[in-house]
Amino acid sequence: MHDLRFGRHRMSCIDTMDDRVCRVGMAGTLAYEVHCHSKVARPVYDAICKGRRSFWD
Repeated sequence: MHDLRFGRHRMSCIDTMDDRVCRVGMAGTLAYEVHCHSKVARPVYDAICKGRRSFWD
């Protein structure tokens, strides 16, 4: 995801759940928003909090 430029988005898959990752960080910072269906929001959040790096590669 490091190649994702500011204001751009990419479809992704976090822990087998489809989502959209948007780059919102400015001035070279790495900040992202993750958009997904409300039915999978909690599992996606939990997967991110576990610190799994594989879905950001």
